[in-house]
Amino acid sequence: APAPSNASEVCCPRCNLHFIPDQKTKPKILGRPTLLIVEDMEYFVEIARGALAGRYEVKIARTLDEARALLIRGGIDLMLLDITLEKGEDGLRLLREPPGKTCPVLLFTAQDESDMYGDGWDKLRALGVDDVVIKGMNMNETLSRKVAEMLGEPLPQDAYRR
Repeated sequence: APAPSNASEVCCPRCNLHFIPDQKTKPKILGRPTLLIVEDMEYFVEIARGALAGRYEVKIARTLDEARALLIRGGIDLMLLDITLEKGEDGLRLLREPPGKTCPVLLFTAQDESDMYGDGWDKLRALGVDDVVIKGMNMNETLSRKVAEMLGEPLPQDAYRR
């Protein structure tokens, strides 16, 4: 049976997993790095926000136009970029078109990992992709560690272990 629906719940369109994102708002801490998450699926926006918002200032763009506007404004320290956005938008256009690569880029994709090796990886690197996180249910620790490594910060201290 489907989980009861409520306004703050998000659902994965692929596996139908439901969860309620952390609703606590966190004040901006001066000097905290700013991440831009370019993602159109609310489920993955909330997973990424949940993994990263406690440590970073997080901005969300659901379209290429929104992302481009935020990149042009500046102040983005790292971009988490989905390849496939709504209406067939190719996220990699952000790297091919102005303003181009303005910060480190962590690809955030559901694509098969085998596509990320060999020639495929060489093409992504040539566009400016620095690393990849494959979307999944248990990606919080991987995501937070890769972001910290890319920003040259201390790694999170086992934030997801009990």
